[in-house]
Amino acid sequence: MSTTFVTTLDPEAGKRLYDAIGKEAFEFRSVPHARWSAKGHDVNVTLYRSGKLVVQGRGVEVFTGRFLPGASAADGKSRKGDAL
Repeated sequence: MSTTFVTTLDPEAGKRLYDAIGKEAFEFRSVPHARWSAKGHDVNVTLYRSGKLVVQGRGVEVFTGRFLPGASAADGKSRKGDAL
């Protein structure tokens, strides 16, 4: 089952996240209207120019637990489902 987590990051937090996942096995790619986007094992992460961060895939909980400490459904919007 795939999950989507959405929250907002300020530019400094977005840079810290970019630097952190850049040290891991993530493949960065270009996405329209995004500052950056990366694909990792069971997760896709995109930070849009607006500051909106979208994390999608089966590995959302692992990703947020590792790279967004304290992030929960209370901090962002989370949705589970087979079709996104």
